[in-house]
Amino acid sequence: MSFRDDERAQTVQVGAILLLGTLVVALSVYQVTSVPGQNRNVEFDHNREVQSQLQGVRNAILETAATGEGRSASVSLGAQYSNRVFAVNPAPPSGTLRTVDPSSSPTERVALRNVIATNETGETAHYWNGSRHAVPSRELVYEPNYNEYRNAPTTIYGHTLLANQFGGANRSLTDQTLIDGSRINLVTLNGLYSESRPGTVSVDMRPVSVSSNTVPVTNEGDPIELLLPTEMNLSVWQEALAGEMTTNGTEGGHVQWVRSNGRNLISIGLEGGVPYDLRMLRIGVGTDIRETSPAYLTDISGDDATVPENGTRSLVVEVRDPFNNPVSNETVNFTVADSPAGPTGTLSTVGTAGSAS
Repeated sequence: MSFRDDERAQTVQVGAILLLGTLVVALSVYQVTSVPGQNRNVEFDHNREVQSQLQGVRNAILETAATGEGRSASVSLGAQYSNRVFAVNPAPPSGTLRTVDPSSSPTERVALRNVIATNETGETAHYWNGSRHAVPSRELVYEPNYNEYRNAPTTIYGHTLLANQFGGANRSLTDQTLIDGSRINLVTLNGLYSESRPGTVSVDMRPVSVSSNTVPVTNEGDPIELLLPTEMNLSVWQEALAGEMTTNGTEGGHVQWVRSNGRNLISIGLEGGVPYDLRMLRIGVGTDIRETSPAYLTDISGDDATVPENGTRSLVVEVRDPFNNPVSNETVNFTVADSPAGPTGTLSTVGTAGSAS
């Protein structure tokens, strides 16, 4: 072999090494510069998709409240990257969906103040007598854990409203139905739910305290005040309730103020002297869902009726929980105070509709 042939062989080897090195450098540059950007786009699109899915969760909660029938919705917690032949993807990102208690103390629950029942007699009026009534409620929070989309929002559902939280700012994704003109529609969430993984999960809602009952109410003295513990900041609630304010000139707007009343606590004041319809509900999600307990009795029929001698009269009452909804499978003690034979008592078991007679 001649010296010239050796030079040619060495040139080919050097060229191959240079070509391989160029390919390695190109792949490295692609891995460092292009892959993160492409994955960020995938994560951004996933976040928009999961926001839409969380609107479906919100709608399922409200449908459960409206119909009394359970609903389910699916949420994709993490994004799925495209398969790559030459480049390498990081581990699939996950997300966390969980219920949280936004109260900073046990006393800071969803509460109504200065509410009295109108056109009601007996225990309903005694129960809704202007004193403070409070019930617990939780919010549902989605927190993504992306690899590249670092400033993705936390999405929060609470009190019929869905909103994105960017640092200290919020942006609502849906309307609220908590206050609608003269209707107060308080939908609370109860239970423990927590899922954290890349895949898709099912969120199942079930009715805990649901009925079509509404109680006509108004204020006593000071305006009705509704207190909401929430992870959302004040501005998102002010924006959501802007159309219900008395100051915007909208016919039927009765909200006088929306302001902060402490850490994670929003105060909503309602115009005085206005008749309102109050509807309260509890929806369960996850585990440790608490059933409601009896709070008061209200008469359905037969109250103040005159009973002729040796006659009979049917008296029907309804056992209600703190949400003004019927409670079944309870025992009611009826006492006849003016009987010639003296006070007597009978026991009646409440049926599935919450009524006893």
